Amino acid sequence: MLRAHEVNLYVGKRGSRKSTRAKEVLGLCLKAGQRVVVFDPHDEYSQEGRASDEVVLGPLPSRRELWQLKADPSELLEGDASFAVVPGSLRKAEVAKAFSWLAWTVYEAGDLVFAADEMVLFWESSEAQEAMNFLATQGRHAKVPLVLAAQRVVHVPYTARTQVTLLDTGKQDDPDDVAAIAKRCGKDFAEQVPKLKLGERLVWRDE
Repeated sequence: MLRAHEVNLYVGKRGSRKSTRAKEVLGLCLKAGQRVVVFDPHDEYSQEGRASDEVVLGPLPSRRELWQLKADPSELLEGDASFAVVPGSLRKAEVAKAFSWLAWTVYEAGDLVFAADEMVLFWESSEAQEAMNFLATQGRHAKVPLVLAAQRVVHVPYTARTQVTLLDTGKQDDPDDVAAIAKRCGKDFAEQVPKLKLGERLVWRDE
């Protein structure tokens, strides 16, 4: 179960199982009775999603197309169902707008765990950055903890990174990513991250 102020960040290159780790945590949240909503560009976080040899479907019982929620947001705002939200397009500009709308609406709904994957698709958008930073810094007031998955640490906006309470990372060897990790988690932790082998992970907690 995640507390209102928590921001869990799962980072790693392709094949590092970062999304699998995020799915496992969301499954625990569901078992604990928490409502979960996921921004799911690749349609893999629900049992109705697109499975493949490389993708293990997530624990959410169902999925919604973004256009369905925008046409009638009452299920999100007034309901208690958990589901993944699929934006319908992978064009960066459209994904950014979709994420931003969902993030603000999730805050309005409140009292749920919000997760987002594939941040590489929208991290450069100022609109998406504003929404992410707001949720990371203000989400606790609406009881909205976050679970984020990204290929690189720098795909998470700086202000949101300052609020991370758990970093679960695979190998990160780009100097910008290592510097970002050091700034939040400390130099000693950051220096170990580029030395990780494929499949190895390190976990930092803000204690």
